[in-house]
Amino acid sequence: VLQDQGKFNDAMQQYQKALEMKLKAYGPDHSSTASTYHRIGDVLQDQGKSLEAMEHYQKALGIFLEVHGTEHSSTADIYHSIGNVLCSQGKYKEAMQHYQTALKIKLKAYGPSHTNAALTYQKIGEVLQHQGIHEEASDRFQQALAIFRENLGENHPRIAMVYNSIAKDLAQKGNHDAAEDLLNKAFEIQWMNSRGDHPDLAKICITMVDVLKSQSKFHDAAEFSDTALTIRSKAFGEGHPFVD
Repeated sequence: VLQDQGKFNDAMQQYQKALEMKLKAYGPDHSSTASTYHRIGDVLQDQGKSLEAMEHYQKALGIFLEVHGTEHSSTADIYHSIGNVLCSQGKYKEAMQHYQTALKIKLKAYGPSHTNAALTYQKIGEVLQHQGIHEEASDRFQQALAIFRENLGENHPRIAMVYNSIAKDLAQKGNHDAAEDLLNKAFEIQWMNSRGDHPDLAKICITMVDVLKSQSKFHDAAEFSDTALTIRSKAFGEGHPFVD
């Protein structure tokens, strides 16, 4: 819950306590221990500490492969998370390989209409977007959006983040007005769900800044930039790379 609320330091403290207890109760090679390594990795990735996140993901992956094998949903989730790290490092080919592996397992485990599969469709879309393959990226975003709408409704934060991804794609293709409209929807949804202080709202603001600047709306862009800075300062602290 704390991680979902963007309270990463508090979440890390709780996960570290849980890990200490699990190591004593189960040992270092238990799947429950691996799950906490995974969660710690997720928090580190959210904080921009990709190298540390990868170390924890690799620990978790080794345990899950040993305990569950190659086609378990927990293994798929780790492949997805490793893909996130690789994508953030600009290693798009490797990221795609991990996302595709994750998706293959998830489709077997959950079927094509599960939100967990939608998460990976969205991430595959983001990799394609970075690679300039816009038509395929758009297809993946629309797949994710349809699944999230069906399962979560119109006003869930995951909908907002898909809108953010689609808006980036629209902006890259020069459709700045459509991108701005979609970002306004994303902002409204995320604000409604987070009371205006979640780091994902800052991501939407930053995308909006780029879109507004491209339209020479510099005053509006500055307001969204200030909002993003305020949110990130609260979430990560002064001096963090996301704040500087």
